Amino acid sequence: MKRVNIEDKKVVGVSFRTKDGDKFVKVNKEAIVSGGAVNSPQILMLSGIGPKDHLREIGIDCIADLPVGKNLQFATGTNATEGVALIKTGLEESEAPDIQIVHFLGEFYPSGPVTSAQSAHVYNDPKFFPLKNYDNTSEERMRKVGFSLFVCLLHPKSIGEVKLRSKDPLDPPIINPNYLDDPYDVKALIEGIRFAKRVTETKAMASFECQFHCMKMPDSTHDEWSDEHLEQVVRHYAQTVYHPTSTCKMGATEDKTAVVDPQLRVLGIQGLRVIDASIMPNVTSGNTNAPAIMIGEKGADLIKIGRQE
Repeated sequence: MKRVNIEDKKVVGVSFRTKDGDKFVKVNKEAIVSGGAVNSPQILMLSGIGPKDHLREIGIDCIADLPVGKNLQFATGTNATEGVALIKTGLEESEAPDIQIVHFLGEFYPSGPVTSAQSAHVYNDPKFFPLKNYDNTSEERMRKVGFSLFVCLLHPKSIGEVKLRSKDPLDPPIINPNYLDDPYDVKALIEGIRFAKRVTETKAMASFECQFHCMKMPDSTHDEWSDEHLEQVVRHYAQTVYHPTSTCKMGATEDKTAVVDPQLRVLGIQGLRVIDASIMPNVTSGNTNAPAIMIGEKGADLIKIGRQE
């Protein structure tokens, strides 16, 4: 899809590219953008809907000056687990948990599920993950008894952004996740690591003679469990398992940070909705799969209601 065509603040059609060339389809009622937290803002900005200054830089006329692409947030998680815990670190007063212990896997993975590409990963180097009498190759890991705990930050305070690279719809957008920019995110992950360690020290786990092994910074001069050392670990090893959201935020019409209204209609544009995880005001406390499905179901109902009116 190249862009949504808009005339007098109303959607009139959709332009897209095929192997046979550029095509145009007329829109009689409304168009639905459902490209996710990266491609939906990209399509809107290519259509002239987005931050005015950014669109001017790219050379696109601004039709609606909205904070499209802002508020990029990531959640983490997977369904390939045998146990999940949602916890509050207590760093701030909040009713929602801020850490999820995911990947409570019944196998020992120092760097996550093993692929051939990961077999030479730095995580497998004994100086980063030292284990006595243990071969860190993928083949040896698969033969060992153990389990893995992965600490995930649910509500990062570090907020990213999606921007256009150019006017070419085939040019990948610029994605700046801005990971760990806010000190709170690092502190929360450190508390999550300490919680994971306490799990292995419980009476139930003691019966299995559990030994907790955490990534290490080989050249660090700090105590292994000090804030300073754990911050180095977090900043060096932190990964994402994606789940991007919130770049086309839903909000009230007077909300200056919103892109769509509670009916998922793009503010100031007639006949255009965004229906995907990009409309979440904030990332959910955990995996985004089920919420994204429900956004789709609710969006379908809103479309039906709109056609009946």
